[in-house]
Amino acid sequence: MKKFSTLIFLVLFGLFACEKQPLMTRQAFAEIEPGMSITEVEKKYGKPYQVYSRDGNSDIYEYIERILMGATTIQQWRYYLIVSEGKVVGKYVKFSTPPAYDEIYSNDPYPNY
Repeated sequence: MKKFSTLIFLVLFGLFACEKQPLMTRQAFAEIEPGMSITEVEKKYGKPYQVYSRDGNSDIYEYIERILMGATTIQQWRYYLIVSEGKVVGKYVKFSTPPAYDEIYSNDPYPNY
């Protein structure tokens, strides 16, 4: 009986340990509307990567989505939400890709990327 309960515990632990953290994606970012509560956003998509204080009247919440190929990041999307008085008042996104292999390794001691 003790082995059976241990087995059940391990199976349940494995199931709950593999539960995915909510993510910010392009689709999710598109669904966020001005006026939406930031607590609602955090509940749906998790805590932001970082929060920047703007001018004392608003904050910028940063979420990052990394597109991986194996262990290498091939694209990175940074989603920014401008929040004032607990509500989303604006948003913008930045997109980046790492430099190509031949651009990373050059003879220039001060590469420009």
